[in-house]
Amino acid sequence: MSIPEIEEQKRRESALAERIEALDARSRLGLVYFVAAESALEAAKGSWPIGSTVDEMIRDFLELPDVDKLRHLTK
Repeated sequence: MSIPEIEEQKRRESALAERIEALDARSRLGLVYFVAAESALEAAKGSWPIGSTVDEMIRDFLELPDVDKLRHLTK
């Protein structure tokens, strides 16, 4: 991985961390449940999520409208 690639990865991780930090307690708990469920689904498929996959799961959750976040948690 080149230095510009590493710097870009750090920038993305920092931006993601800021978004997570801005969540209230209920939303953070929802995020934990969402990522756990998505990880379990990956494991059931015979794979295990790696860091970039988990980051993608987190981004997916953060992009969901609040109503859809609740639907995911009550399935």
